[in-house]
Parts: sequence; C-alpha cells; structure tokens
Amino acid sequence: MEKKYILTEETKEVGGHILHKIQAMRDFGGVQKEDLGGWVESEENLSHDGTCWVYGNGQVYGNGQVYGNGKVSGNGKVFDNGRVFGDGRVSDNGWVFDNGRVFGDGRVYGNGQVYGNGAVFDNGWVSDNGEVYGSARIGVNGYISSPRSYFVQGPIGSRNDFLTCYLDKDKKIYAVTGCFCGSIEVFVKKVKAVHGMNRWAKQYLKAAEMARVMLSGD
Repeated sequence: MEKKYILTEETKEVGGHILHKIQAMRDFGGVQKEDLGGWVESEENLSHDGTCWVYGNGQVYGNGQVYGNGKVSGNGKVFDNGRVFGDGRVSDNGWVFDNGRVFGDGRVYGNGQVYGNGAVFDNGWVSDNGEVYGSARIGVNGYISSPRSYFVQGPIGSRNDFLTCYLDKDKKIYAVTGCFCGSIEVFVKKVKAVHGMNRWAKQYLKAAEMARVMLSGD
C-alpha cells in the first residue's frame, strides 16, 4: 500500500501525547501532494486508505482512529477510542472520545461532543453544546444542540436494547432502536403491528410517551 502521508518532524505535546504534523505524499480527495495537514500521534490514528484526512489544527491521538472518508478539521479532536469513518466529519471544537463513533454522514461541530458509547450516523448532527453519550444513537435528521435534545430509555423490549428518541431541526421527534430509525409516529405504528399490546409493546409505548413529554419543551 502506497502511503499517502508522512509524519513530519514538527511536533507538539497534547495531554502527554507527542503529536506530529502530517504532510501528504500524493494527491487524493482534494488534498494535494505536499499539503500540510493536522496532527496525529502515529500512523495508527489515520488510515492510508480512502480519502480520510486531518486538517488545520485537527488532532487524532491515543487509540483514536479516522478512516474511510472521515475528516477532522478546525480544532476537532478524536482520542481515547473515538472513531470517525464513512463520511463522518468533526470540525470547529468538536470532540469524539471514549468509545464515541461518528459515521455515515454524521457531523460533530461547534462545541459538540460524542463519547461513552454514543454514536452519530446517517445525517445526524451534534452542534453548539450538544453532547451524545452513554448508549445514545443519533441517526437520520438528528440535530442535537443541547443536552435536552434527546432521551434514552433501556434496556427495554424484546431485544433488551436501548431506545433513543431525539429532535430534528424542526423539533420533530425521531426514534432509534435495533435496526429501526424513523419518526416516533412510525415507530409507534411499527410496535403495534409487530407486538400488538404484549408486554414489549407496553414498554416501547410507555417509553415513546415519556420521550414526547421530555422533549416537548426543548
């Protein structure tokens, strides 16, 4: 595999980690040969495959990884066991750490943070002072701008899974659990169609009702 970048001799220390400025060794995905990029601790942090890249003052270190077409820019940081892949983007002062994941067309910017086992995917966005953590999963049309932009309940239901309900830009509520990701209205219909009114249905429907109460004033 042809390397697409090298670690330069320009270094800086961040939290006890020695980071190197990177420089492109070939053209790819809008990056030109010899362009300087951001900062990584080692080649384990940024894949040589795909068009993934770290720009500006972006930093990837520890066990953080960026691969696929993932991008880190501005003052964005990916560290601990954070992952950015697919077409995921981290910019401004966004952070992805612990076991946080950003993928698909997920975006983290402003002062947004994804950590714990939090995940942002599809076209979900985390911005301003939004935080996604624990078992929260933010998917299609998600727009998390504050800690009160989503609600997590679980483990519940037949899968002993977690249900995440969140807001989009128009304050519409979406639900994610298992392989389902869609509006809360469709979620409720799906639950009734699959489970009728058994114990699992009652758990899901109560959680959906609580989500409406918790998110209605956001």
